[in-house]
Amino acid sequence: MKSDRWSLIEEIFQSALERPPAERKQYVEMACENDKELLSEIESLLENDDDAERVLRSLIADDLKNAGQMSDLSETGLQLGPYHLVRELDSGGMGIVYLAVRSDDHYFQVVAIKMIRKANDSPELVHRFRRERQILATLNHPCIGTILDGGETQDGRPFIVMEYVEGQPITLASKSRGLSIRQRIELFRSVCSAVHYAHQKLIIHRDIKPSNVMVTPDGMVKLIDFGISTPLAPELVLSDSSPTATSLRRMTPDYASPEQIQGKHLTTATDIYSLGVLLFELLTGSRPYTLSNLSAVAADRVVSEQNGKKPSSAPGMSSSARKELSGDLDRIVLKATDLDPSQRYLSVQHLDEDLLRYLTGKPISARTITPTYVLSKFVQRHRVAALTACTIAIALSCLLLLYLKQSRSDDRRVKEVRTLADSAISDMADKLQHSSASTETQAALFRSALSYLGELRQTIGNDPRLLLELSKAYVRVGDLEGSPLVANLGNSDTAVTTYREASRTAIEAHAHMPGDESTQAVIETYQRLGGIELFLGNLHESNDNYQQALTWARNFWRQKPDEPIRKRLLATSYAGIGDVSLGGLNPDKALENYSMAFQVFGNSPIGVEDHDRMLIGFYLGKGSTLNELGKQSEALENNRKGVALAEALVQRFPASLPARRALFLAYEDLILPLAGRDALNVSDSSQAQVYARKALAIAQMLVGVDSKNAQAQFDLARAYTSMGDAFRQSNPHIASIWYRKSIGLTKQLSPLYGSGARHWLAIQNEALAEVLVKEEDGPERLRLLQEANLVRQELAETSPHGLLHLMRSYCKLSDAELAVKGLTKARQYANAALPFLDKFNVTSPSLLVLRDLGFCFESDGAVQHHIAMDRKLPSAERLTAEAESRRWYSKSADVWSTWNQREAATPESEHERHKVETFLKRSGTVPQQAVANK
Repeated sequence: MKSDRWSLIEEIFQSALERPPAERKQYVEMACENDKELLSEIESLLENDDDAERVLRSLIADDLKNAGQMSDLSETGLQLGPYHLVRELDSGGMGIVYLAVRSDDHYFQVVAIKMIRKANDSPELVHRFRRERQILATLNHPCIGTILDGGETQDGRPFIVMEYVEGQPITLASKSRGLSIRQRIELFRSVCSAVHYAHQKLIIHRDIKPSNVMVTPDGMVKLIDFGISTPLAPELVLSDSSPTATSLRRMTPDYASPEQIQGKHLTTATDIYSLGVLLFELLTGSRPYTLSNLSAVAADRVVSEQNGKKPSSAPGMSSSARKELSGDLDRIVLKATDLDPSQRYLSVQHLDEDLLRYLTGKPISARTITPTYVLSKFVQRHRVAALTACTIAIALSCLLLLYLKQSRSDDRRVKEVRTLADSAISDMADKLQHSSASTETQAALFRSALSYLGELRQTIGNDPRLLLELSKAYVRVGDLEGSPLVANLGNSDTAVTTYREASRTAIEAHAHMPGDESTQAVIETYQRLGGIELFLGNLHESNDNYQQALTWARNFWRQKPDEPIRKRLLATSYAGIGDVSLGGLNPDKALENYSMAFQVFGNSPIGVEDHDRMLIGFYLGKGSTLNELGKQSEALENNRKGVALAEALVQRFPASLPARRALFLAYEDLILPLAGRDALNVSDSSQAQVYARKALAIAQMLVGVDSKNAQAQFDLARAYTSMGDAFRQSNPHIASIWYRKSIGLTKQLSPLYGSGARHWLAIQNEALAEVLVKEEDGPERLRLLQEANLVRQELAETSPHGLLHLMRSYCKLSDAELAVKGLTKARQYANAALPFLDKFNVTSPSLLVLRDLGFCFESDGAVQHHIAMDRKLPSAERLTAEAESRRWYSKSADVWSTWNQREAATPESEHERHKVETFLKRSGTVPQQAVANK
């Protein structure tokens, strides 16, 4: 067994032991992911907890014995208190480092122990050793090796017990992992973080070199070996007399600063110099100079003569690497390694900040700041965006000036202006589509273009070609402001207003110039309006716009039914009607429209990104519809088809963010039929967790790409909710953690997305309340449901779905009040739900309706049952309540039985049916006996 394998086993095993026994199995399964062998090994350890220490020690001993590394017999096997030395890891001038294990009644742990050699325990070394131990005791940073314990051997030699850091020196790790220059800089910044922390604790390391900067298998940097470090704080200097740090002159020459070599007074600038040398080697694979085996005088001369060597001039560099290093990176390294300490960076933090500026394309402090340099860095950050902005702004400005200089009767000049304006927005959209420009930057560019086109319209008038470009600009600005379909800034109200202007402009253009392009523009603006109104919960407005789009698209398609653009516009219009129908609790109509979309569009991918993304959406919409109709197998089949297509799309277009988001949506829509809330699922939590983690990874990536993208933020909140859904059945506590994260993020988005975000917030509140099952959680459960109820009341009239949500919200509040003995309020909430029960019918094709009716009938039955059992009430009232209770429970049982009749039963629906039927069987005579005994 490899050493990194048993290290991983030990880490997961120890973390599991720190958890309550009931939570260990769940944690280990998550930690091991799909590694069945690893899971089996750790489960075996947990089952044999008492023998776990012996088993792990056996694994370690076998590993070391097989490697032939049990060599230093004079020390190997030595017992230092609870620690047992296993083998030698490293040795140096001060002492030896051993791999050891802690083996006592408290716990088992793999550690590293450093001690002085028997033959080299001079007072000077003992003093330095104790000082290192004292220094390490003051440091607590994730990128610095941690001291765990300390003591003395039986013969009086001090030792230090440290965390065992397994890994490679940073230079070797970077090479073996094939890290790019940017990735190496990111790794180096972790080193800067550790050294800066030590400096804040008034510690100078004095020996920064690759072998003292380790990279663990999981990519974590660990700064180790403070053996010759210098404490600047008096309290860190031990009281016994010893030679000063400067007189000892201990160092690694190739990385030592000039002042170290010369034996001068040392400051934090010394470590900055060593960091500069390390960065040089990390970037180039070679050192700026070699000083080993040279005298101090000779080493000082070499440093003085060769100082100023640029990384880009290092031998063996490729032309592309040399180009990447020249300029800013050269300047950063040269500033860090300046011969004069006062000319280096003022602190390690300043060095780190310059590296961050380089990574983000901003001007660095190591260079003289000039307007030209600042502008070049801006263009570098937004290369395509800046070029496009300049091109469009210049073109449109020239168009306006050109026209103003010409007579309105000069038809030739006007035609030139029209021709140039015609492609302005299309060209800009094409160039920005695959650029790195942020959502915010793109929105600013299109707003500027929109302003130019507006001025041009005032000059030229209602030229149809210009109107078309103006409509396109309005659409693109609306997309970026707040369309839920693309990356956006979350300004939904602005988006609605902008889309309406786009629609009016497109219709006007069509009136002046009927044709394919203007017709397409009209259809697309209606579709945009339908989509955003649906997202905001305005079902009627959404339906009106999609119906308009469908009417126009159907006529457009009939002219040339085989033309791809016409098929796309008609199919997406049908799909839009399907979305609206699903939101209106009419899954039959939704299925009809999704089927029409497939009939027009086809059901196979063609390798074109936009086409295949739309096809994925059709499969997901149909899957959701089938799930609501109770056809879980068919629903899962469609959802899995969507996932397969989306995964293939990402493989074909790996750099496409829209393709990644299509995959995110596919994973998300598969989670609901697997383990979604409230009965409409097959209760496959393990599979749901797999897809929830995948969806979460994509959502986190998209937020990392553009933090101002509100759509990505909203997707992340949705991914958090799905993680909660995936765990709600198997581990309510873990589910609650994810629901809380989702609620926190959605609250931040609520001012942007308005009713859409508030609707999701209500869903999340209700989901969290459902998994808060402990008795002491009662007050919080009530608060969450009350907050959700306020949103439900606000949005109730927007759609049938809104009314259904409000009805169920009252029933949930009634159940929560009963749980805390609040019968009076429970009765009030149950009565509030009664008017809504008549608005829905048990013959509805939507299982969402049946589900909520079943739960609400049960809630009313529960309230009446509690009234019947209240001995303080009159007998007549209790008998009436008993009859009402049975009536409501019978209605609930009938609803859940309907699921069986439709062949739509799920594990949760069967659980609910069994629960209410059991109650009916048990409650037949109990209330009557209670009344008789009164």
